[in-house]
Amino acid sequence: DPYCLAVKGHSLLYKDPERGLHYLDLAASKFDLPEAQFYLGDYYMNPSFGKPEYKTALKWLLKAASKNDLRSLHQLGYCYLNGLGVAIDKAKAVELFQTVKTLGYAYIEKYPHNARAYEPLMQSLSLLGEKQKAIEVGRLGFKNFPNKFAIVSSYTELLSLAGETQEAFDIALEFFNNSKNPSI
Repeated sequence: DPYCLAVKGHSLLYKDPERGLHYLDLAASKFDLPEAQFYLGDYYMNPSFGKPEYKTALKWLLKAASKNDLRSLHQLGYCYLNGLGVAIDKAKAVELFQTVKTLGYAYIEKYPHNARAYEPLMQSLSLLGEKQKAIEVGRLGFKNFPNKFAIVSSYTELLSLAGETQEAFDIALEFFNNSKNPSI
């Protein structure tokens, strides 16, 4: 199963990067799986794994984005906004964030109990200056996925930035008190 290859590869990146990359590359190349392509792009952008390799990262992110992978579209927008591996192009960044907004809302409406769209949608809305809408998406994401670290982390960050520090603290505390096995 290509998806299992991607999940296994992603889970191995910190423990055994060589094997993790092998599984991800197989799922991304042979099976053209956007999740694996995103994970590879994210890996090569991440300084935790050494010096970022932007050219390789962008190759994988572009492949996944061509299939409307929201995380890849958001990450590409972030690259254009900050000049990571590409020339700064704020108009292109806004276009990509708008695409995430459009596709993200449609995805959440169709699949409200699938966590995939919440985090990139929150982040894109925030970068578009739509902080209140980002918080609303975060609130819905937290309601549906109270143990999903990526959603809770993005949501509490948005609340903190909006000055809602007590609510952010309460949510973070609830998450850590109730999450014996939080999911990333």
